[in-house]
Amino acid sequence: MRWLTLIILGGVGMSAADYHFKVGEIRRYLAETRQEVAWESAGDHLTFTSSLATSQAWKCVAENHGIATVEVTILRVIAKNQGPGADHRFDSAQNSSSAASADPLLGHLKALDGVTLTMRIDQHSGETQVSGGQRIAEAIAKRAPNLIDPTAPSPLAAQAAQAYSDANLSRIWSQTLALPAATPQAVPLGEPLTGSLTRTWKGLAYTLAGEVVGEALLAKEPTAVRSAMSAVAGEGSLALTADQWPAKANGTLRFTLTMSALTQPVTQQHTVTWQLAQLPASQ
Repeated sequence: MRWLTLIILGGVGMSAADYHFKVGEIRRYLAETRQEVAWESAGDHLTFTSSLATSQAWKCVAENHGIATVEVTILRVIAKNQGPGADHRFDSAQNSSSAASADPLLGHLKALDGVTLTMRIDQHSGETQVSGGQRIAEAIAKRAPNLIDPTAPSPLAAQAAQAYSDANLSRIWSQTLALPAATPQAVPLGEPLTGSLTRTWKGLAYTLAGEVVGEALLAKEPTAVRSAMSAVAGEGSLALTADQWPAKANGTLRFTLTMSALTQPVTQQHTVTWQLAQLPASQ
């Protein structure tokens, strides 16, 4: 379930950098996240790449005092995980009986297909509250039962509940849709990491920087895996359409993850890229 390790990342009155969602309007978007991990341990050098892309339909259903309610329906899911000895692919548009949909690592992503999330977006800051993720987590758990003990929880249940919690989805979308601010902004990191980075805007572009202090426990005893994050840096930008919907939001984050597993040191160089891009109406 390596895709779950992807780390994603106002003022008063309407300005050039505010959103302006109009009730009844529908737009199409492509949301993509790609993570490359260069892995080094005991003289071995390996590189793995994971990606997750969804095409989405956005419909503004309400607007009240600067807060827009937007329903986001996932229309298609495409995912890949590739590296030495690994070549996993998933496309929700393929027949459910195909090898891609049955992939043991990525096949559970079929649970995202057709789901509608509700996002309440502050049009002056981009801060977003998301609801509806619990349905995804429950569907993932249902698609991946515990094969050893059918009465026990799904082995993916806990990870899915965390990844698709309303709090985590709200954090991700708030950072994706963040609008420029005059002062530096705190960008909270997702679990299992703690702390935050700092986003500094210059026009519609920004930089990300920060020092992450402390360890993250990735696996508990008796085979504990601890990690520390360092050398964090990134950048991104935002573009709006002429009528002030998101046109494109994109960014890159680079960091080093140092781990210890069974006393074996591991160093990983991570590069995470993401984008949200509006699609032509015909797509």
